[in-house]
Amino acid sequence: MRLLILGTFIAFASCDQIGTGKALVQYRNGRQMLTLNDRTLTGDSLARPVIGVITADSVLLGGQFSAKIFLKTSDYRLIEAYKDLNITDTTTVDTAIVTSEFYKPFSGGIRLLVENDTLGIYFRPGKVGQLTFSNVTLLTIDKDKIFRTIPFSFQYKVYGK
Repeated sequence: MRLLILGTFIAFASCDQIGTGKALVQYRNGRQMLTLNDRTLTGDSLARPVIGVITADSVLLGGQFSAKIFLKTSDYRLIEAYKDLNITDTTTVDTAIVTSEFYKPFSGGIRLLVENDTLGIYFRPGKVGQLTFSNVTLLTIDKDKIFRTIPFSFQYKVYGK
């Protein structure tokens, strides 16, 4: 009987020790903190998803420029994208999913159009040269339902008439 009680105590103690490790996914006020951008759930280094870009090589000044940005890595989905978003160490994302699968991750920044895991960027360039569309933040979700952000930029060439 003593052995049974001792064995039960040891089993409970060992189970308690397994769960006491630091949680890598952190939450604040029901929102996931974006602290795992470069780490897996086990804390290992994480390779960022490969990003694909489809666009013309160049565009005429005042002409319509368009780009399609997507993730080539199938373990991730592109959820949202933002321009000029300030990401800090305390940035969080609301993980409650409504029926439209719209996520409310941040305040501030300009929300860009994402449909079917593809970001569409459309504008008319105002100056000639080799230019950079920068300061874009991609919000992704992986198969484990962990949200991550990826900074992104791309170059494009505008030529004169």
